[in-house]
Amino acid sequence: MVPLSGPRALCALVVSLSCSAGASAGPAYSLVSTFELPVGIDTFTVAPSGLLYAASGSDILVQDAINSGSFSLAGSLPTGQISSFGASFISVSPDGDTIALGDNNLGASANVLLLPAAGLDPGAITPTTAVPAPNFNAAWGDASTLYVTGGDFGSPSVVTSIDTVNGTSSVVIDSIDGASSGITVAGGRLYTGNGFAYGGGTSTGDIFAYDLADFGSGPLDFTDGTLVANVLSAGSLGFDAQGNLLVGGGDGGGQIGFASVIASGAVQGALAGGPIAGPLDGQQLNPTGNPNSFYSIRFNPVTEELYVTTFGSSTVFVYAIPTPGGVALVGLAGFAASRRRRG
Repeated sequence: MVPLSGPRALCALVVSLSCSAGASAGPAYSLVSTFELPVGIDTFTVAPSGLLYAASGSDILVQDAINSGSFSLAGSLPTGQISSFGASFISVSPDGDTIALGDNNLGASANVLLLPAAGLDPGAITPTTAVPAPNFNAAWGDASTLYVTGGDFGSPSVVTSIDTVNGTSSVVIDSIDGASSGITVAGGRLYTGNGFAYGGGTSTGDIFAYDLADFGSGPLDFTDGTLVANVLSAGSLGFDAQGNLLVGGGDGGGQIGFASVIASGAVQGALAGGPIAGPLDGQQLNPTGNPNSFYSIRFNPVTEELYVTTFGSSTVFVYAIPTPGGVALVGLAGFAASRRRRG
């Protein structure tokens, strides 16, 4: 075989780098940028448009451009509907028509507030529909079905299904022997976890999966699902475009100081009856370098980037998986730099 040299060698290097990136198993996110959230917001979400919606007291803010630190007032809720601690969550339906917020109240006064996105007006108050439900986090099953985690501290938590068209609700998962956690829906399944174990049969960070088709004949017990992972405190949950499971939180018992991207293969293996996944079955992201950081993680389906935030900070760390072409360009730049150094 004739050795390659000059441009032919450079092309071979580029192809090799591209193929290696494409063949990589598991997540391989890199930090690519940052931007700032408005100071004082209570919670935020990624809308189907790729823009962020944020709740600040009774105000709803919308990002002016993707990955921008500029936000504008979109509308306001009636005074007194949101707890003084701020909304527990804000979420936008898959069709972009409905906005849901958790009022972050406790006990019988806890409600999920629903309002039409088209009804937002920065110069007026938008009326809401209040649906009784304990609330911590939420995920949409479809454009009119919202699943909400919630519960009072020290009592078992539940998952409530809300029909956002009729304003009705029913408990679909009960007897979660711990605090509420994150929740996500993907591939016909709902995933939720134990956010802080109270000493029952499951542990902090246990994440169970449930077939959506099994809902409707009365509440399922927490352990009726399939245990797929034990990661952090399952405080925020989601999936990226590759089917990797995104987990945030921290359990204070050793799993803290990172956000976790669990490889899709590990999750699928657990669903098939294999070992449950853990933090080592993927990638750990710690953009601050602080071993005690408590992270949340969200996926932007438009840009296919991860947004990682840490408690008490307004900085959003943006992660992306380099494309094969991008990796090739990195390799090309490195090759060129090496040539310059050699003179």
